[in-house]
Amino acid sequence: MTTKSVLLMLAAMTVSTLSAQDAKQIADSLTVPTTLTAGQSLPIPTVDGAQVEFLGADYEQIIASNGQVQSVLSDTPVKVNFRVTKDGKEAFSRDYEVLVKSGDAAIVSGNAKPQTIPSMLQWQGGKGDFRLGSTVKLYSDAAPELRDLIAADLKAVCGCEVQIVSDSTQADIVLSKTKGCQGEENSEAYRMTVSAKKVTISSTAAKGLMWGSRTLLQILKQSGGTVPCGEAYDVPRYRVRG
Repeated sequence: MTTKSVLLMLAAMTVSTLSAQDAKQIADSLTVPTTLTAGQSLPIPTVDGAQVEFLGADYEQIIASNGQVQSVLSDTPVKVNFRVTKDGKEAFSRDYEVLVKSGDAAIVSGNAKPQTIPSMLQWQGGKGDFRLGSTVKLYSDAAPELRDLIAADLKAVCGCEVQIVSDSTQADIVLSKTKGCQGEENSEAYRMTVSAKKVTISSTAAKGLMWGSRTLLQILKQSGGTVPCGEAYDVPRYRVRG
């Protein structure tokens, strides 16, 4: 018997075994890919005699409700779930973990991911660091109350003077509300970009800017005023943060 014949026989046996199981057994024995890249779609497993439906992912900003895989800054694990219906009974699957890969072979190893609580979802390290001076120029197009709160926190945590500026090109730290942030339907999502000259935190809402500023303050506090260059994207897995 050839190798191809053996593989076909094993595949047929697997399908036959699954079709003989009940809905819950099938739900926890599905064949789900372990890795995917941006632009791909999560394939829906097929089982004779049963209906399999994709329920969703814990990070729907990365694997959307239609199974489409979005781009990521760095390899990111995402958990997906399915519903199986058989003989009029339905069951929900266990968590299947899929590693969504950045797919960018040109990315070289850069700065390590800063340690924060909660940990940032994605991080792509660059080279070098941003360092605060004795006076920090802050630009914000968010509400004045949020801007003033973050300015006061910067002064308290880092011991620096904070100057509010009206031109973002002249700022050391920029807080920007934007419609172009991935996961914009989630008001707590934010993106942080760090170069040697500037830190930019962008989000579609004040909540995202607030959470981004908490991440920045943690890094500054731990490092004594420096932030490694790189790009971060973060969004909470659940609607209520722990």
